[in-house]
Amino acid sequence: MAFDPRMIPLEPPVASRRARGRGPSHHSQILPIVVWITCLVLAACAREADDWLTDLQGDDAFARAMAAAALGRSSPGDAERVIPALLQALADEDDEVRAWADTSLRALAPFSLAELAAQVARPGDGISGAHTNASFYLAEVGAAGVPFLMNALKDPTTADRWSVVMALVRVGADAVPALLDAAQTTDTVTLAFIIVVLEQTPGGADHVPRLVGELAGPRSASHAPARLADAFRLAGRHSPAIVRVLVDQSPQWKPQQREAVLPALVQGLLLRVARGDREVRVEAVGQLTRLGSDAVPPLIAALEHADAEIAAWARKALAMIGPKALRQLLSSLRPGHAFHLRTLETVASIMGPEAALPVLGEYLEFDDPVRLRNTLAAITGLGPAARPLLQRIVPLFEHADAATRDAARVTADRLRR
Repeated sequence: MAFDPRMIPLEPPVASRRARGRGPSHHSQILPIVVWITCLVLAACAREADDWLTDLQGDDAFARAMAAAALGRSSPGDAERVIPALLQALADEDDEVRAWADTSLRALAPFSLAELAAQVARPGDGISGAHTNASFYLAEVGAAGVPFLMNALKDPTTADRWSVVMALVRVGADAVPALLDAAQTTDTVTLAFIIVVLEQTPGGADHVPRLVGELAGPRSASHAPARLADAFRLAGRHSPAIVRVLVDQSPQWKPQQREAVLPALVQGLLLRVARGDREVRVEAVGQLTRLGSDAVPPLIAALEHADAEIAAWARKALAMIGPKALRQLLSSLRPGHAFHLRTLETVASIMGPEAALPVLGEYLEFDDPVRLRNTLAAITGLGPAARPLLQRIVPLFEHADAATRDAARVTADRLRR
């Protein structure tokens, strides 16, 4: 009877089991033996790599699984063609094909570092699974893969540097010396990536405060504002340690630093708030609140963000900053725009009457129609709780600006309900 690999119990690799939420299986204990026996049989077939590569692209799942297993015995000279094909096979619809591709890549990785690195660094076609998976297999090699991962991290054309960050975190302490060496001379964006890795790596966290100081210090002055913005947007989204140090340093920032750092940092924090779990959200909103009035202008800009969830969290952060934020909102938002009126209502409502009423009463004394209409919108958000201001609203029924007169009547009607 002809040999049929489909008779062999096959358990997908650890990564595949985790992705499907399955635990370890007894099959995984015999997988190395199964691979060894199968490879001996495949070697006896004496087929060329080109033949197996052709089968790997075919329609028959059994033939693709055979090809993925056989390619694990490829010679180093074939790695340039075999590695990209196996990385693509990790996305195959068939479990056995994916499992054999993973097994073969693990076998080939120690001898194919340059080929894996070429897949990590491949620019120009967007981020793909091949980028992420190539980083993973370089990490599996351990210290030998670190130089290749570092080259990809430092190269601004690398399509998915975030997968490289995760790979270096996976390597762990073996990556720390190379990270610290690169941190001495690299650009601000790469330095931010390095800090994110060190923050999560044994033996690396102790170096984070010093490197964050360099990230926001005189060294950053030599970099273009766009590069600084990229670095701090990345920091706000992914690195609580960077954020904590930056917020602590913010009172000492020079105007140029504020202009370069704050908008990007706030954008990153808002992304972190919108995408994180409850604990992450609480921490990130807390940092926005600590920035105080410095965070208000970029938060006001974020009110018109295309992502409605980010805009909503910007409103909540403004409310938590309190009276300083409310004053800037009352002075800067354009009246007559329904979106901005809702923003003022929401912020005042979240702040509550105790914090909001003194500021709103103060702004009712202005004669500027813009500020008055914004103030009336915020008062409307408080509802009956703002009745102590009703007597100061009634005189606005006779204001010279017609729109202000109308807004005052609407607000008074709301308070009387």
